[in-house]
Amino acid sequence: CAKLDLNPLSSPSTETFFSNETEMTIAVNDLYRVDFWGNDREDFSDNFWIRSGGNALTLGTLSSDDADILTYWTACYKAISRANVVLKNLERYASNFSEDFRKSTEAQARFARGYQYSRLIAHFGDVPLLQHSVSLDSAYVYTRTGKETVLQFVFDDLDYAAANLPVSYGAAEAKRWTRGAALSIKARTALYMGKWDIARNASKAVIDLAALGTYSLHPDYRELFLSAGEASPEIILSVIQSQPEGVFNTGFLYMYPEYFLSRNSGGFSSFTPTWSLLDSYECIDGLPIDESPLYDPHDPFSHRDPRLAQTIVPHGEEWLGYTYQPHPDSLMTLNFRTNTLVRNNDTRANNVNASHTGLVWKKGIDQKWADTRIYENDLIIVRYAEALLIYAESKIELDDVDASVLNAINQVRARAYGTSVDNTTDYPAVTTTDRQRLRTLIKRERR
Repeated sequence: CAKLDLNPLSSPSTETFFSNETEMTIAVNDLYRVDFWGNDREDFSDNFWIRSGGNALTLGTLSSDDADILTYWTACYKAISRANVVLKNLERYASNFSEDFRKSTEAQARFARGYQYSRLIAHFGDVPLLQHSVSLDSAYVYTRTGKETVLQFVFDDLDYAAANLPVSYGAAEAKRWTRGAALSIKARTALYMGKWDIARNASKAVIDLAALGTYSLHPDYRELFLSAGEASPEIILSVIQSQPEGVFNTGFLYMYPEYFLSRNSGGFSSFTPTWSLLDSYECIDGLPIDESPLYDPHDPFSHRDPRLAQTIVPHGEEWLGYTYQPHPDSLMTLNFRTNTLVRNNDTRANNVNASHTGLVWKKGIDQKWADTRIYENDLIIVRYAEALLIYAESKIELDDVDASVLNAINQVRARAYGTSVDNTTDYPAVTTTDRQRLRTLIKRERR
């Protein structure tokens, strides 16, 4: 043979693929895979405890060769590489695509790329900036680019996406990324980078979309995180998970339901809330527990922000078919299915592996988890509540506290109490304009 570097005749190759709209759509679809999307892991925070004793971040042993860090870095650059390949071939075969298809495809690829770089600079600072596909040889000589330069590149990608992605899709169309998603990621990135004016403007653009009916807060906070809330207009960006499609148990922490379920319902209760999280919820008078006269340390769930009991299971409440009671004196508990008293495996007096904090998660969990040992909740990346809080926080940092700041915060708080923002007697509305107090309050609200 005179030439051995041949394209396969019976299967696609990088030299012959991407040449028509069907193949290009397949390539773009791959950018939506769950491996490329996600918020920071909750078990890296003060909200979460793992019975085995924590992880490399909480234990202070994190290094650059940590498996989680390597996976994070690799996934980001894998997605960037694939986005760059899409953009390269979109230009290469430009005459094969309609103008609308070309713009939509470029917008999706640039949105995915901008999102990945936003994650990289938030966690690593200066990183290699690959604006185009690169050969293996040239990849070895790439060095880091300054964070500010990469940040501007992120904003350029997200701006293009926001200008060329639709506001929404029809009922019969596949749900893809939208203008609001691009604006929300821009707002979040700007906030993390301390670009307060950009964060304010981008989040205000999302709020303007809400005013047109695109987004709104879901009226039921608990339902929002269950299957019933997956189509909520509060969700701006999410990754669809589906058991029939084989995409499940791969979202939060890449673990299985048993780690979150109580032991009576068949779980391990090894991933649990912390008391720091429980203590962070305000009382219904809007004051933290160390200031409110309503707080009762013997009954810590009473007179508290309603989101507490929708996130952590209150002691004595029916949960997944049993009364959840971790108290050491409660050796028996009620099985609601049989209406009989049974051995209580949720107290450490009976089972040393019951929740070490005495707390178990409720948010996002329902009976289906216990019955099937499967969860397929969509992975929420951004929702409208965050856009409201980004707007308020950026304005606070700009020392531009006005009525719109209080309204944005109060919309989120009012929803927690199941009322409208105008019914200020039904929830602890924020009225202070003191900048320092608002800084503390909004960080607690975000938590």
